[in-house]
Amino acid sequence: MTLTRAATLSNNNNKKKTSTLLPPQPLEQPCQLPQQQSTQPQQGTSSASGGGSCQQDEGTHTQTSSQRKNTRGRTVGAGTCDVVKKRKSLIPIRMDPSQKLVATIEAQKLFVSEIGLITRNKAPLNVLGMKKVSLEMKKDMALGLQFMFDVDLTDPDIWKFINDHMHSTYKEWKAKLHRHYKQYASDPALARETPPPEKIFGTRRTLEEWHYLVDTLYTNEQYQKRCKTNAENRKKKEFDHTGGSRPFLKHMEAAREKDENPTYICNWNNMHMLKGKSIWINEAAEIKGKKMNEEYEKAKQQVAESSGTPLDQVTLPIPQQLEIMTVELGVAKGKRIRGLGSSLRVESLHSGGFASSCATEQKVEELQSTVGELKGTVSELQGTVGKLLDVIEWMRTHDGPLPSHLVAPSQHVGDSPCHDDQGNSGGSRNVYEDLDDIGNNH
Repeated sequence: MTLTRAATLSNNNNKKKTSTLLPPQPLEQPCQLPQQQSTQPQQGTSSASGGGSCQQDEGTHTQTSSQRKNTRGRTVGAGTCDVVKKRKSLIPIRMDPSQKLVATIEAQKLFVSEIGLITRNKAPLNVLGMKKVSLEMKKDMALGLQFMFDVDLTDPDIWKFINDHMHSTYKEWKAKLHRHYKQYASDPALARETPPPEKIFGTRRTLEEWHYLVDTLYTNEQYQKRCKTNAENRKKKEFDHTGGSRPFLKHMEAAREKDENPTYICNWNNMHMLKGKSIWINEAAEIKGKKMNEEYEKAKQQVAESSGTPLDQVTLPIPQQLEIMTVELGVAKGKRIRGLGSSLRVESLHSGGFASSCATEQKVEELQSTVGELKGTVSELQGTVGKLLDVIEWMRTHDGPLPSHLVAPSQHVGDSPCHDDQGNSGGSRNVYEDLDDIGNNH
């Protein structure tokens, strides 16, 4: 590795050092996207285009395009720009309160991608973590989202979503930079002059920022201790998933759009099998998945026997499904059920098990029905109280029996039929009758 590449990158980045996100262009014009570098690599440098990577061998490049790995290129926001041009309007961002995610699958994907792009382009590198970045700077970064999206940055739920994804993107990005550094960690001078390729480092970062990481951050004792702790924690991870960046709940939503209706457990199983194959990703995931299936079938059997419903028509309520998953998968920091994303959390533990924050539609309908009944009861009681007040006021100023318009029917809200000494149902005694007696004796 020569110093030519470092010098070239430094010159290129110095030209872009003051770059900021471009304002939105008129919709009839093509979006201004970062220009790709020439695919012809310079001697002593490696190709930094997003389409693939070349291995360097003493300054020569013999790898052909057919030999390159088919890897994901650098994200430049082209897909989002194409959608905006096609719509001829900004992409609306609305939150689904039950999921705590963006309301549609496509908008969620584009929004998260743009948050990641802005974070990698504008977040400062000279801090230990995104928590050290000021709120003012985060909000300034988030303004770039309004170039492509119709988004209310003052909405608390939307801002929490943006902030959380800024943090996760920054953490993952800094981890990639650190992995690149560790390849050269034994030779600090070489590491200093060997910045990551543009595919990782981006086109808006400077060589000085890389020097800060090498000279200051990566030698910081607190940072090294955190890296060691994180490495130990990663060893405890039993398995990954095949769901990609799409959230757990959005996979379920996509399945429903295909007229499928997977249970939460079935969805988890699908995300821990090789795509297009009924093969578990490893033995640990297989054990967890099969155990949850067994518990689900047992619970279904109990419901079928107690209710007399055919087994194939029984579906467990969502809280009961999540309870089974919680027992098998455990609870992570922030009361998250492991492996289900940040939207599904355990709220409390009670005699019936875990209550999930995800309310079922059936429960909502029951609550709405109960509220309607209570409103009717309250309305009737308000009428009764009003008549009683009229009776009391009349008694204060008059003698004799109550006038007919103040005498109410014998059955009132909350009354139940009563029986006389012979067991005959004669209706409940009207409270107005007592008041009438009092008026007669007055």
